[in-house]
Amino acid sequence: MFTFEAEFFPDLTKTSVSEFCGEELSVLLHTLRRNGQLIEQLWNLVEQNGAIKLYCIAPEEDALEPRHFNRYGLEALSAVLQKSVRPPVFRVIGKTVGLSDACACENSEYYVLFSNFAAEYSPVSCGDCNLPVPLYKLPGENEDEFYALRQWQGEYKACDSLFVLSGVGEKFGYREISEVDSSLTRDGCDVCREMSQKCNRPFYYFLHRHISPLETCPRCGQEWGLDEKLHGFYAFKCDHCRLLSDSP
Repeated sequence: MFTFEAEFFPDLTKTSVSEFCGEELSVLLHTLRRNGQLIEQLWNLVEQNGAIKLYCIAPEEDALEPRHFNRYGLEALSAVLQKSVRPPVFRVIGKTVGLSDACACENSEYYVLFSNFAAEYSPVSCGDCNLPVPLYKLPGENEDEFYALRQWQGEYKACDSLFVLSGVGEKFGYREISEVDSSLTRDGCDVCREMSQKCNRPFYYFLHRHISPLETCPRCGQEWGLDEKLHGFYAFKCDHCRLLSDSP
């Protein structure tokens, strides 16, 4: 992950700083976030002499280049330019400390749908390197801005938070993230099937087990234990059902 400094130059004869930030710039930033080019909402805006400085985090050094924009991003950028005296400037400050690198594989064999309560990055992990895959790098068309994928991640993080907090919602949260027949898992498996069709790659779904491992695949009943943990984490893998799980 990399930290960026960007500078925007609103035309104050057409707009005000507050309107520019709340409208054109806000639309651009959220569009980039939905496309995986910005990491969640880890950004700050600073006004300086009529210009707007943006400090943000992106998954790769070239993440904010226009070639990665989807059509919504290009439309949002066009709206920003119409209200600006000159184009924005993006500069890489350096590598962000404490956040994961992004997948750099050119042709991943398969992907994993994976998240947790603290995740701020892509919910898609590379099956080869186990690093998060920026959404804009996924093959195939995604005209819906990964809506179902992002919806699932938000729900997963909420359920995992209930479990981790160990309060009134602990049992509900754990069931949702650990059971193959939970509503969350069913939605996630639907997302995996949809993304697999779009990307033409297998998508595996991860079931987190904190209390007791599942010795056989919970869907087909076949043995699925691995001789050695995959990426030092996954202890179980069913290629038939495209499920993964860990071991307490």
